Amino acid sequence: MFKFSLTALLAVAALNGQAAAQSRNSFQVIDGVNDLEVENSGRTYTVYVGPSPTVTVGGVDYPINSVFGFWCLSDDNNYTQCDGSDVGDWTFHRNSASTGDIGGWKTNPNLGLDPGESMAFTFSQFKESDRDGFGFHVRVDGTLPGGGNTFYITGPSFQPPCIADYNQDGGIDGADVETFFADWEAGSPGADVNGDGGVDGADVQAFFDPWKAGGCV
Repeated sequence: MFKFSLTALLAVAALNGQAAAQSRNSFQVIDGVNDLEVENSGRTYTVYVGPSPTVTVGGVDYPINSVFGFWCLSDDNNYTQCDGSDVGDWTFHRNSASTGDIGGWKTNPNLGLDPGESMAFTFSQFKESDRDGFGFHVRVDGTLPGGGNTFYITGPSFQPPCIADYNQDGGIDGADVETFFADWEAGSPGADVNGDGGVDGADVQAFFDPWKAGGCV
């Protein structure tokens, strides 16, 4: 299980007058955000909105009062595997237009996550190594510079987790083999390292190829 703090990873972008992000190019980087996290286990991503989430624009902190869009982002390439189903009031949304790709879920501000709430989203197919960042659509209290009160949120580019370092302890060794096979034998979603929706022999090869090479490209 991997946990990402958006306080450290995310910056935000305001794109006013649009209902939802249309492509990877819709997300632009600005200042920062606090009290918002994503926890990743296999193909499941749980969004946690803390009790006092804020976003900073031009040195001003704006309280977040609704999170109504969540996406995994690819900066440069189309996803090789990305699919999912609607979750309650949230509609699965993918768009590979222009450069990069986005895949995730969106709803309207009145049905989004309020402070103190969380929600899990599970892809039916998704290759974690294709992901470069996270994206969100949020509504804030107050009026943003230029007008409006909605934000697109994106994290800076960073290397996706290395499959060979399965336990994510920073080393590639026998502990990764032990942890991978324990999950693989249990059929854990985290062992679906090739993201094809099943835990089988293809995942063993997908894990061992970079493990034997001593790292990930």
